[in-house]
Amino acid sequence: MTVLALLLAVLAGGGAGWLLARRGKAIEVAPGVGPHLLPEPALDWLRRSHSALGVWIAELDPQEDGPRAERIVDSDRLSSGQIIAVDRRLEVARDFEQSGAERLEAGTLVFHAASGVAAALLLPDNVDARRLLLVENDLRRLLDGVRRRPQLIELAQATTQEASLESAGSVGLRLAYQLERTLDGHVVVVAFENALDIAGEGEEPVPRVRVIGVSGRGDRRLLDTILPVESSELAKVAIGAMESCVMEGDPLGSVVADRRQRPGAVLVAPIKAGD
Repeated sequence: MTVLALLLAVLAGGGAGWLLARRGKAIEVAPGVGPHLLPEPALDWLRRSHSALGVWIAELDPQEDGPRAERIVDSDRLSSGQIIAVDRRLEVARDFEQSGAERLEAGTLVFHAASGVAAALLLPDNVDARRLLLVENDLRRLLDGVRRRPQLIELAQATTQEASLESAGSVGLRLAYQLERTLDGHVVVVAFENALDIAGEGEEPVPRVRVIGVSGRGDRRLLDTILPVESSELAKVAIGAMESCVMEGDPLGSVVADRRQRPGAVLVAPIKAGD
């Protein structure tokens, strides 16, 4: 069997690929965002355009040992204690997905957070209140770019290989990325793997549903996770035990214990091979 045929078997696995799309108050997709520019020079451009004292990014990367942070500050106008105070406040905003504006000793901190990533600008105290809306919009776009950065890196690495060697994972990532822009929501793509192909010698074939794609707004810890068929509605739809549906709650079967659930409807639907 050729590599291409194997790929189709993984994606089809009995005739279908599957997706999960969650709609809610998602961050607006900004077509002008260029995550390949981050962290420089885009961060400093953003800081200077708003005459800000500093710009911060704090994120949790499941593939790293711990949290990661980037910042560009005006060290002549900020003390080390003031910088640390912003660092700690942004960590809280990241962990609890908080957004807003707060008055700190050093100035007004405007921040926005979602899906384990937070971005902030520290503005002087004399900032015009009418400018805050522009700052908030730019932070949303920055956040969108930061969250897409790992995805774009993975896609770029995938495209360096020959098309005939493309993996199910690279296809799933591209599909999740495109569906996110179309549906304006969180997207998870899973594949029903052919039980006969993955069963070892002497083992009984068991259906298996694997997460092969997560959009920029989703939780990247889900990638390559095997969904429990007995408790995951998404897995049940994938193997044909359930019809496509719209539901509330977690259709993934709580495979990531501390994953936060946002309120909103969840669409679970098949994508037939060849559609």
